[in-house]
Amino acid sequence: MNKSTLMQSLGLMAVSCMVYWAAFEVQNLIFAFTEYIPGVNWFYLPSGVRVVLVLIGGVSGALGILLATVLIALITLLLKLNP
Repeated sequence: MNKSTLMQSLGLMAVSCMVYWAAFEVQNLIFAFTEYIPGVNWFYLPSGVRVVLVLIGGVSGALGILLATVLIALITLLLKLNP
């Protein structure tokens, strides 16, 4: 793997991470009324974004989703511990 391919993969991973995070935040802001119980929604926008990111980005897209999911979980945990 040469340097340009590595940079391209890292860039795609970063963009995937930001897009998934943005979809999660849009879900919380716009579609909060679809929440059945905390954490369970009738309509969940990030699931469709996940599919598109993996189809477009492949492994880099999946790693970006993984990174965003870990960051979202950590931030949610920290907010619950420190209200």
